[in-house]
Amino acid sequence: MAIIELPVDEAVVPIYTSIPEEYRHKIGLMVSLWLKELHGNSPERLLALMSQIGENAQSRGLTPEILDELLDDDDKTIRKEFLEGWHQVMTNTPTRSIWDVLDEISNEEG
Repeated sequence: MAIIELPVDEAVVPIYTSIPEEYRHKIGLMVSLWLKELHGNSPERLLALMSQIGENAQSRGLTPEILDELLDDDDKTIRKEFLEGWHQVMTNTPTRSIWDVLDEISNEEG
């Protein structure tokens, strides 16, 4: 395996350096997979995937209003849920889907 340098947010440096080597290895594998996927994907394939994701989101109840609320949240909810999900993946604990999160947000409103 080769070593590359990637620019990251300064806040993640102490987190990365404090996690066990096993997790750092997993992060490296994930970056490798992302780069391989990026290299093998065409713009048309990406657009088709984005369209499919949008259709799936709409069929599961994501409305423009809910999306606007998520995006207007100053990234607090999204960032929190991402970090919780990341922790759950890294510790092999069950994860919640984005649909569970959307249901929770909808329930808080209603």
